Amino acid sequence: MNRLFCLLVALFAQQSVNGQFEFPPPNESATSTHPADQDSIVMAYITDSLASESSSRPEAYAAAAEHLIFQDTLLPLALSLAEMSLKMEPSQWAYRLSFEAAELQHQYEECRAHADKAVSFIQQHSTLSVSAKEAEINHWRARKAQLREPDLINAAVELDFIPEGIAVDPRNRDIFLSSLTRDKVTRISCRKRVADVIKKGEHEYSVGVGLESLDGRLYALGSIDRSDRSQVLELDADGNLLNQFRMEESEKHFFNDLAIYDGHAYLTDTYGHRVYRLSLHSGTFDIFIEDETIKYPNGITISSDGTKLFVDSYSDGIRIIDIATASVLNLRHPESAGKGIDGLKYHEGSLYGVINGRATPARKHGLYRFVLSEDQMDIVSVSPTFINHPLLDVPTTFDIVGGQVYLLANSQIDNLDQETNTIIDPTRLTPTYILRFAID
Repeated sequence: MNRLFCLLVALFAQQSVNGQFEFPPPNESATSTHPADQDSIVMAYITDSLASESSSRPEAYAAAAEHLIFQDTLLPLALSLAEMSLKMEPSQWAYRLSFEAAELQHQYEECRAHADKAVSFIQQHSTLSVSAKEAEINHWRARKAQLREPDLINAAVELDFIPEGIAVDPRNRDIFLSSLTRDKVTRISCRKRVADVIKKGEHEYSVGVGLESLDGRLYALGSIDRSDRSQVLELDADGNLLNQFRMEESEKHFFNDLAIYDGHAYLTDTYGHRVYRLSLHSGTFDIFIEDETIKYPNGITISSDGTKLFVDSYSDGIRIIDIATASVLNLRHPESAGKGIDGLKYHEGSLYGVINGRATPARKHGLYRFVLSEDQMDIVSVSPTFINHPLLDVPTTFDIVGGQVYLLANSQIDNLDQETNTIIDPTRLTPTYILRFAID
């Protein structure tokens, strides 16, 4: 239905420019509530507008743009409508909408231009008090300064590498990537030199997934020779194998991601709907938690003080677990349930996670921030941190090092038949990119 709306609104906007008809200002019922079905608002605007041939009103375009920003496919139109409003009559409202629509499309130069024009408008035309005017100007300058334009890193791995895990060595910023298809782990050095640290098939390693770099060691999760059992490899900085951890004679399991603290690795078992704890000293495994609210766990991370474990469950969302008692502290989290959170990291009182599930529109795939309560027993808000970038193609995992996010942008997993380990359409393959940008 969104596609139909897009065509209707685009036609309507074009005719509006030609003076035939235009968006009427929103009525009170449309602006005083926030209905979940944003499509109904768009349809109401179209219906009202087709019946109206009143004179052009810039606030009508701005109002329409504000609602269209919420639509998955109408961002370019929202930006066009906001800019139409600005051409008719500049306003702080229209500048804000233009800035936000451009930012969501990662059009950074346009964002900067709108911020500069907004500052000029406030200085010349605003009726605000001196203090309020100064606050608004500082706000716009801060928004301009905070624009997140990422550094682009070409991993220079094989086109059919299909990466899943990423880890960054805090000491030298070397980047490690695991491959689902090529059954190996590759290092991209800070000098852009590319070399395998786990070669194809070495140590019976396959289906490379979660990675962690800690204290000069690399921990790599993968399957054992493409079986339904997993292993954890511990390597030194040169790629030499130090330990190979396996659960012998165990039932089917799939270690998907890991988090390490105080000599223990916590492992999400997506098949078994549980979290294992591995002693890195003794090599012993035990079931840390098995709970009805932890179905299909994936991303996992630990608070900086080591007291809480955060695990994404596809069924119930992010679960907050008290490590001392192995008990779940929070209720089901609907904002993250069913979203498909892959990588998950704790950073300065918040969680950051990559959403890439099929239930979420591709435009909304990317990195999100989950702000924790003061006692870190609940999630109080969710907001996008980095989404809608043109290079994002099923982003999977990320790392945070030195205040910088290293986001694995385009795993291209949707182009992989995981049952046969073959590429569905080789002509669609692109180089693997990592996007680096400052964390909030």
